Amino acid sequence: MSFSVPCRVLEARANLIRCHKQFLVNIDQVDEIILQENQAGVIQTRSKKSVPVSRRYLKKIKEQLGI
Repeated sequence: MSFSVPCRVLEARANLIRCHKQFLVNIDQVDEIILQENQAGVIQTRSKKSVPVSRRYLKKIKEQLGI
């Protein structure tokens, strides 16, 4: 048995934020955001994983993190 949950439901019910069209990240696990020259960025998680941040979502993420 399998089921599907839309990403927007996960964002609303969990502590997840969309940072790219293919990625969600737990906001509590964000260690730092590294800004790049192309107006995008990379999230470094506490577990040392790198997750891309698109220009489209960067402003919203910065607002949610209070940056």
